[in-house]
Amino acid sequence: MRKIFPQTIAAQLVSLLIVILLIGQAVNLFLIIGERRIQARAQQFKYVIEQTVSRATMLPDISSVELPFVLRPNGQLRGAFFLSRNNRALIIKDTKHLKRYERIYTEKLRSAGINPLNVHVYLRTKRRGRPPQRMQGGRLPNKQRMRPLPPRDDLFRPSHPSDPTRPSAPSMQEIVLSAELAPGIWFNAMVPHYSIEAITRRLLLATVVLMALTLLTAWFFARRITKPLNALAKASDRLGRGETKFELQESGPEDMRRAAQAFNTMRERLTSVMDTQRTMLRAIGHDLRTPLAVLRIRAENIPPENGQSKFIATIDDMTEMTEEILSWSKDVSHLEDVMAVDLNALLSSLIEDYRDRGLDVRFRETSRLVARVRRISLKRAITNLIDNSLKYGKRARVQLYEKNEHFRIDIDDDGPGIPSERLDDVRRPFVRLEASRNKDTGGIGLGLSIADTIILGMGGKLELKNRKDSGLRASIHLPNS
Repeated sequence: MRKIFPQTIAAQLVSLLIVILLIGQAVNLFLIIGERRIQARAQQFKYVIEQTVSRATMLPDISSVELPFVLRPNGQLRGAFFLSRNNRALIIKDTKHLKRYERIYTEKLRSAGINPLNVHVYLRTKRRGRPPQRMQGGRLPNKQRMRPLPPRDDLFRPSHPSDPTRPSAPSMQEIVLSAELAPGIWFNAMVPHYSIEAITRRLLLATVVLMALTLLTAWFFARRITKPLNALAKASDRLGRGETKFELQESGPEDMRRAAQAFNTMRERLTSVMDTQRTMLRAIGHDLRTPLAVLRIRAENIPPENGQSKFIATIDDMTEMTEEILSWSKDVSHLEDVMAVDLNALLSSLIEDYRDRGLDVRFRETSRLVARVRRISLKRAITNLIDNSLKYGKRARVQLYEKNEHFRIDIDDDGPGIPSERLDDVRRPFVRLEASRNKDTGGIGLGLSIADTIILGMGGKLELKNRKDSGLRASIHLPNS
């Protein structure tokens, strides 16, 4: 369903406007066309009545005429006009009674000097069937040779105005007028009438032009609104990766300008906090290294029989832990700037260093894939993951892929893996799977946490997953932008 419906604000706004315009224009056209039809029908009915009255004035003396009597057609109004003893308006089925036009017909007849006893005006709405085909060359068509030919009744069923052999059009109706001029003598008129008036080209053109102008205007303002939003989204992504040396342009509507101003203010405050943190980390690193170095010198002066080796080992552990914690804190602070890095070249160089040391690390090289990352920090994160693979899985297999809108680096090992319920726990600082506190077997619990922090700081994601056969797969996902 997400592929069907538009996802952006501009597309949703324009789509909604299109639907509203279509519904509004459909209603507008319906009302306009309905009004036009009412007016056209009224004019047509009045014209038919006037012409029928004109034909009625041409009738001979009804007392001496032989019924039925048919008036000859003329070019002004096509239809059937005849005198008979039947009221055709009441005999015909599927009709609609037009009382309003009965009054008009009566008034017109009286104005012409004709005083009718009764007047009926009806509209025949049902489409008539196709009349039987005539004989061709003295013979009927094959399908009708065995069928009796129904009698033609041209007297009471007028033919098509232009061609008597053609059937009535689908929209053709008949206006039936009957006036009793004398007891038992009716003057009947049956006039064809089109029920649907065509929509004029100007009306359709006006509707299309109106919709086009409205949609262009809506698209312009939608883009004016969404362009600052897209810029804000990209700026937020850059800030989330630790980039601070940029400023969001304050443009667009007033609301968007205020949002851009708030973002720039937030960026300045975050930059100030990060600078303060970096200064503090440098001070802590300097202040801790000096006392530890002094303790190491004093420990070397302790006699061996008084536990010199234990003192030195403890101080070395403290020094290593301090360096690891400071390094982890620096990675959180994003001290390194973002730059374009060829991932294939970075991995090739890093793996070559491992192979020079005789370690079982392999990498399948690919084409040049460039990502915007912190080179040294990313190298440290990959090193931590490879070291874990070598420590617990004896070997490491590294692969680089380009997947849609991101890059993926897989690091596989053949070790025991990690219990499924602990895959998220090992990302936290100082969490170790090995129960003892021996740093040679379990480390201090910062390797995966540092890698996870570095990758998150570059807008990526670290995914840990047990392989189906054996071992663990650590996947690094980096944005391709």
